[in-house]
Amino acid sequence: MLFLGTTHATNTSLHLAEYRADRDPERVTPACAMLVDGEREWVEFEDIALKDSDFPDCGAAFEERHPRAVETGTVGVGSGKRLSQPTLVDFAVEWFETNRA
Repeated sequence: MLFLGTTHATNTSLHLAEYRADRDPERVTPACAMLVDGEREWVEFEDIALKDSDFPDCGAAFEERHPRAVETGTVGVGSGKRLSQPTLVDFAVEWFETNRA
């Protein structure tokens, strides 16, 4: 995974870890427009309540624990960061199970 001008705060890969974490998450019923048999319909579905407020803390803990899985450098005039996505997601599953109530 490549970060260009972003941080773990907006790293949606961490939502995958939320789904994989072994816990009893809060359930929500969001809705959105979907095509059903070729027609646009407003559809409700059950999902877990996603939470991203602790993504920066999880990302910082990952980088501290797995420094070899993160490479930083310059891309043009900005900074970039390359990370191992599978390693991050696996780490985040355990981190969420330990650090979330």
